[in-house]
Amino acid sequence: MSQIQISLEGASAIALAEALKGLPGFEVSVEVGEPTEAVRGEKLDRVLVTLTTVVTLGTSTVGLADRAVSLAEHVRDFQSPPVTSVLIVSEKGDRVKLKDATPEQIVEVLKGMQ
Repeated sequence: MSQIQISLEGASAIALAEALKGLPGFEVSVEVGEPTEAVRGEKLDRVLVTLTTVVTLGTSTVGLADRAVSLAEHVRDFQSPPVTSVLIVSEKGDRVKLKDATPEQIVEVLKGMQ
């Protein structure tokens, strides 16, 4: 089993986190934190999403790249403004920060973390 944590901050953070629920091959947990206030007084939601791979006995382990493809398909119809701030941390400790990220950009980072 492996785990990836995605920290999201922005007006669409909760919506994106909710869109990830039900992602095939993953257990998805969502923790909503206290909102922060942006420079212009706008409230930004803060969410921590944990994606844990599910390994079923009797089946082969699917690679992260394949899981990223299923993620791309899962969020394909999700429409929202970009997420203001994204931090993705792999189980190995690799960290990637994104600003104003779309779901597609997040998927591309996950593909690169294989």
